[in-house]
Amino acid sequence: SSGINAEYGYFDKRVAILDEIVAMLYHGRYIIMMMGIFGSYSGLMYNEIYSKGFDIFGTSWTMPNDTIIYTSDDTVQLDPKYDYGWPYYIGIDPLWIISENKLTFINSYKMKLSVILGLTQMNFGLFISLIN
Repeated sequence: SSGINAEYGYFDKRVAILDEIVAMLYHGRYIIMMMGIFGSYSGLMYNEIYSKGFDIFGTSWTMPNDTIIYTSDDTVQLDPKYDYGWPYYIGIDPLWIISENKLTFINSYKMKLSVILGLTQMNFGLFISLIN
């Protein structure tokens, strides 16, 4: 009879541990959801900036026929006063894909973004260590 009680005691401990894990997941459900959303957003931004971007929203530029300026080698210059006036929501405007200075612009953009994110992360770490 003592073996049966010991077996039930072991089963009760396993259920208690399982209850703790489920309770922890239940109470942290919003944090887990936010981590999933932020992870998806970070992956999308990484793909947009450091890889081949998506053309989700179209470009924010218009090209009225009377304002197109052709250069000597049949390229088009866009006048900044004919943009829609809103920034591109996610990543880089897809019009940069066909530009002549795409590589120069995107490499410069990535370098500046890396410096800004690095400094932000270092300052956040210093602030957290100061509070601690």
